Amino acid sequence: MAERLLYEKRQWGEYHVLYERTFPDGISALTKELVIEAGKGISYQRHFHRDEYWTIIDGEGEIIIDGEKRTVKRGDTAIIKKLQLHTLKAITRLTIIEVQIGDILSEDDIERIFLTSEL
Repeated sequence: MAERLLYEKRQWGEYHVLYERTFPDGISALTKELVIEAGKGISYQRHFHRDEYWTIIDGEGEIIIDGEKRTVKRGDTAIIKKLQLHTLKAITRLTIIEVQIGDILSEDDIERIFLTSEL
């Protein structure tokens, strides 16, 4: 298994791994801080092996989970269950804490959905 990157720049911004642990039952937890630059966003995607729990700690954005769109700001939270389609776009520079919980926490556990129109 490849070693996990603790920091990575992406086209939408950057992330830092804050915490990683595997429990005796085989379930793992991974916590990241993501900074998404204004006007940018993560791909429309879903995961097969993990749930994600997001807490917005700064900025404002728009989140879509299974087609339902809402504006989020500091203090808001979102729960994304396995197989739910989701995306997040920053209106202003957006900082979130993302907690992943599942049996496989890999950057390969992403199915990106490419759309012909903007969400």
